[in-house]
Amino acid sequence: LYYSMPMSATVSATVEIYVDGEKWSNNTEICWGNVTAGESYNKTLSIRNLGGCNVTVTFTVENLPTGWTLTFTGNNTVVQPSAWLNGTLTLTVPADATSGEYAWNCQLQITG
Repeated sequence: LYYSMPMSATVSATVEIYVDGEKWSNNTEICWGNVTAGESYNKTLSIRNLGGCNVTVTFTVENLPTGWTLTFTGNNTVVQPSAWLNGTLTLTVPADATSGEYAWNCQLQITG
């Protein structure tokens, strides 16, 4: 006799994200406040893996003003289950930045 026994299982990639120690929610703006041309600013970005599998964290930036940089020290890092990734976001404003209000978008992709 031969019996077919299809089976399946799902391992979820679940994380919590904190910015400067405060729990962050998807699509909530991260405000850098008043910045000065020629200066750099830091924010702590912490990611806790609550799922049952390793996850990879990828950070990308879209529409950053010309000459500005925004980096994340934890970019392209693998985070094991129950572990934390504690990284730093660094925003650098160019010396020739003009006054005004600026906005851009970042993507934090969690794959596992």
